[in-house]
Amino acid sequence: MVLFAFSSTPSEGYVVSCGTGSAWSSIPEGLVTKIKEAASGNDNVLSVSIGKNDWFINTTTSVGCHNSGAVMTFLTSPEAQAQNIKLADIESFIFMPHNPTGYFCETDKSQYWDGLPKSLSDNIRFSTSKFGIRCITVGAEEQWVIVRNDGSMAFSGITENLANKLKESRAANKNVKFITLSFDNPDLYFIEFEDCSTMTRLPPSWQERVQEYTKKSLDMVTRAGQVRGSTKTVAAVQRIADQNNRNLLNNLATLESTNQMAWSALHLALLP
Repeated sequence: MVLFAFSSTPSEGYVVSCGTGSAWSSIPEGLVTKIKEAASGNDNVLSVSIGKNDWFINTTTSVGCHNSGAVMTFLTSPEAQAQNIKLADIESFIFMPHNPTGYFCETDKSQYWDGLPKSLSDNIRFSTSKFGIRCITVGAEEQWVIVRNDGSMAFSGITENLANKLKESRAANKNVKFITLSFDNPDLYFIEFEDCSTMTRLPPSWQERVQEYTKKSLDMVTRAGQVRGSTKTVAAVQRIADQNNRNLLNNLATLESTNQMAWSALHLALLP
């Protein structure tokens, strides 16, 4: 899987990550430090997001954030306090572009949100109760998209171009795995599908670097598929060999039984 996040601080930028490798432009220095620490420890980046003055990162061995704003708002909320949720328990965190304390986040047990546009909150409640949520994103001008676990989607405020592309992909049974929108530009987006192919609308200066990581993700999936294919082939060959062995044992048992019957008949014939 390839991870991507837009940054709006200090100017519009991005971070893209796949496995232990990452690339970025115009992102907070604290997040750069955490990404470099992860790379030096050979850790995978599992989740990353950037708010107006906040950031969050989850790697194989640690969770980090800018210690103010939305993350701390969640951790000090009555809900989190009642369940004794710590920073290390957060698996992913989504910031809100127009509310510095708004959030949508996940732990291994549940999903939590506050300070969202009402239409989004209402749809999250509906989607959570009926389908479960795979991911959400909020962008400029209160755009939002919800991707549900069954592949269906709900969205509001997005451009006609993006809405049509999402409808077309759904009609073609090409389900969205991950989507993120820019806080600053309503035309920009990054989408990854379940087959690990991507669809993006990004500044031209970002394209080459981002494509390097999307290709890396696809190559990893292809290699994994080849390994699974090889494993299946070996397993199939082993099943055939096992069946052949069983057939051989059955044949030997039949032959032994036939020999015993023949020996018994011969013995009886030789009796005086």
